[in-house]
Formats: sequence, structure tokens, C-alpha cells
Amino acid sequence: MSSLRIIYMLPGMLKKVDSAAELGVFRYVNAEKAPLYRAIMRLFVDAKQRFALHLKPEEVVSGLRDESVAPGLACVEQVEAEAALTQLKEWGNLKAHADSAEVRTVQDFMRAHLLYQLSAEGEAAEGALAFYREQIEQPGELQVAALDDISALLSELTELLGQPTLDVQKVHTSCTALYARFDGLAARARQFMGSVQRAIDLQEGDVQAFLAYKGKLIEYLERFIGELIVKSPLIASRIIAVDGAGMTRALDAIVARDVSDALDSQATTEERIRREWTTKWEGLRAWFFGNGGEPSQSERLRSRARSAIPDLLAVVADLNARRVRRSDRAEDFRTLARWFAECETDEQAHILWRSAFCLTPSRHLTIDAETLARRDETPVSPRTSWLDADALLISPHLRAVGRIRRFGRQPAIVDDSDAKRLLGNKLAEENRQLEEARRLIATGGLTRLSDFAVLPRGSFDLFLDCLGAALASQRDPAEPVVTTSSDGSLRVRLEPIPAAPSVCLNTHDGAFRGRDCRIRIEEAFKQAHVEADMESDAA
Repeated sequence: MSSLRIIYMLPGMLKKVDSAAELGVFRYVNAEKAPLYRAIMRLFVDAKQRFALHLKPEEVVSGLRDESVAPGLACVEQVEAEAALTQLKEWGNLKAHADSAEVRTVQDFMRAHLLYQLSAEGEAAEGALAFYREQIEQPGELQVAALDDISALLSELTELLGQPTLDVQKVHTSCTALYARFDGLAARARQFMGSVQRAIDLQEGDVQAFLAYKGKLIEYLERFIGELIVKSPLIASRIIAVDGAGMTRALDAIVARDVSDALDSQATTEERIRREWTTKWEGLRAWFFGNGGEPSQSERLRSRARSAIPDLLAVVADLNARRVRRSDRAEDFRTLARWFAECETDEQAHILWRSAFCLTPSRHLTIDAETLARRDETPVSPRTSWLDADALLISPHLRAVGRIRRFGRQPAIVDDSDAKRLLGNKLAEENRQLEEARRLIATGGLTRLSDFAVLPRGSFDLFLDCLGAALASQRDPAEPVVTTSSDGSLRVRLEPIPAAPSVCLNTHDGAFRGRDCRIRIEEAFKQAHVEADMESDAA
């Protein structure tokens, strides 16, 4: 029976890297021959991924001559490569071992034969550079799929917590996947919104690229906003379900499992692990619920993405305005004269003439039945020169007064009185419904969203239009906003309520859910008259 040896490492034996000498493994990044050093380090990283234990200097030189691995270093000699290997060994990036496998003579034994491999410090340095490059080059995204994954993982976690016996391993795995997906969503969204802001400020410098993808970017933002509005309440409800199923008990079990795997299972270690897991869960809750009456991060992200759309459109309008020059008729004619002078044939001149003055359809302005019949018998190509085409017969009366006298019976006058009456009745009914809707919602008082009763369909459509206009113009979810309805006839004031719960309004078309707030709707023109009267009284 084989014996099992367990080697304990005391806390004092843990290696700390905090001195400048031990951080010298990064010297090869800014050294004089940095391209050569970095190419050699990449060769050793690739060798480790292929499970190769060592590399000989000859193998390093052979790898450097591969343009796909080390572009521009094919002419490196073995002496220079061995000097670079020695330097990397002195910095601590590589370790060297004697190679006596191919020693055949005394002379071979006296000559130095070394095998090189990555040191732990060198591998860590390359890993740090790879991580840095990945974080810098990784594009920002608004991950709709991450919202679906978070919702599914929360549902799975609720089922696990509802079982009679807690499966700590599955709960731990589910929580780890949940936090990893959420962290990726938050980080990539933050990076993406930063890039959008730089595009709005035109800091990227590539204006043509921005104009090329502006439509795709706006469509991308609108899609994410729509998905976030739909999925945020679902995720919030599942977070509540997880809390109700016993998330505190699950966190205790996860902490105990992590502490059992820790090398130093002291009280401070348990406290640190508990604080880390608790902070992650509270951060997830705050992202969808808010904290201390403050708007949630999802609301802030939605508000920022929504405000980015008009900002992007304003930037596009400004760029288009910059590219439009003031019209100069004299310059236009000079340019046109230059184009005519550059025409090599009369055919090109005719094409330019028709394009510049839009004279192509002029032959058909006064066409009649006799001319149509003649054209059917002998068709005339639109590319026919005016010099080669048949002459057009123009009536002297048309040349004198600018119009042709029509002969024959005048067309009958259409009686559209019935259609006008039906249209008037329909318009009157729409106005009556609109006035009734205004009477119900434009009360002028500050009313909570939860206090609205069931509204008729027309009144609710008008109310939804006012609420949508207020939310669309809101830049900060915590600040009140004043705006007007889409037709400008109603004045809307929206005031957020700190730590307001979600409310549900029953309508004829279904349930309407949203965060509770205070809203005031009043006639815009009536308010303007009142303010004018107050100013006149004060004067």
C-alpha cells in the first residue's frame, strides 16, 4: 500500500514579492534588445504549453528564425541568442541546468552545455503581460446574453436552496459562475460606455469610422435598453426569491468550504473570505435594486445608454453641418464649365448637360396621343442627341401664355361632401376622446403613480405618452425632470421617490409595472397664461 506524504507550508514560508530586485523580471520589457528578449520568452511560454520541459540554445535559434513567431529576428546568430539567454537567466526569467546527455568526449564535457526553462517569476511576468494586453485589447460590450445567464443562474440557485439537504458543492459552483458572469457584464458595460463617451467627445480621431458605424451603434444601444427594461424586473424578483430561500445559510456553507481549503485557517482568514462573499452578493443586489434610496446601477446604465442616443445623433448632425459648405452659384458654374471643358466627346457633354440641368424628361412635357402613337411606331432612345432627334412641335399658344388650351368636354366635378362629413365626425370623436383623457389625467396635482386608477384605453395611451416623454428626457434617475408631451400641449413633471417600490397598474391591455414616482400633468398653454398673468401682476 503506497504511503501518502503531506507537506505543510507554514505562513512564514510564503514568499513575498515586494522588493525592486525581485521585480527585476520585468526589465526585459524596456531593455535595449526588448524585441529579442520578448520573442525568446514567448518561445518558452509556447514550449510550456506543449509540455516541453527544456529548450536548448539551438532550439531557441531555430524558433527565432520562424517569422510567424519572431518577425524580423531571423538573422539572429547563436552567439547573440546565447547572450540573451544568459541575460534572462541573470534577471530571473529563466533557469539553466547542465546538459550532459549528449557529452561524448572530454572536450564536450569541458564545454558548457545548458538547458533553459521558464522560472516561476518569468512565467508570472509573461502571464501579467498577457493579462494586461487582454484587458487593453478586449472590446467593451453590452451583453444581453449575460442578463439571460444571470437570470438562469439565480433560478438554479433558488432551486438548490429549496432542497431539504443543502448541496454545498453545487451551491458553491453556481455562486461562482453567477459572480463571474455578473462581473463580466459590469466590467464590459463600463468599458463600452466609456468608449461611447469618447466617440461622443470625438476623442478617437477617426471621424469617418464613427460616421460609418453610427447607425449600428444606435441600434445596438436601443436593443440593449429594451432588453434591460424587460429583464431587470425579472432578475430583481429572482434575487428576492434567493434571499427568501436562505442565501445567508448558503453563504455560511460556502465560507466554511473555502476555509477548509485555505492553508491558513485562522479567524482572520474566515473573516476575510466571509467579507468577500458578502460584498459580492450585496454588490449584485445593489446593481439591480439600488442602495440607501439611490438608483440602481442598472437604472443608471439604462439612463446613460438612453441619453447617449440623442448625444450621438447631435454629434452626427454637427459633423454633417461641418461638411456642408455655403452655396456659391458662381463657383458652381465655374466648376460646371471646367467639367464641360474636360469632356472629350459630344456624347459626354450631352450626358453632363442632361445630368446638370435635368433636361432628360423635357421632351415628354407636352406629349399628346398623336406623339405617343408616333413614338410607339419609331421609338427614340433617351440617349439620342437633340441634333439627331425629330423636331418637337410646340403650339404658339403655349409659347405665348405658357399653357395649352384643352378642347372637349370638361371632367365631371366629384362630390366629396359625404367623405368630408365622415372625416369630420371621426375627427370630432377623436377630439372628444382626447379631451376626456385630458380631463382625467391633466389635473395639475402631484400624484403618485401607484394612486392612478384604471384608466380607459385612450386616457392610458395619453398618460403613457407623457410618462415616456419624461423618462426619455431624464438624464439622472434620481433627479426630477420637467418636459412636455409629444405634441407640446401638456406639461409633465416627474419626481423620483427615494427607495420607492415597484408598482403595478392594471390596464385594458394588461399589467403595467414600474418604479413608483410622483407625476404632475397640466395644460402647457394654461400654465403659460398663468405665469404671464403672475408676471404682469408683479409688474
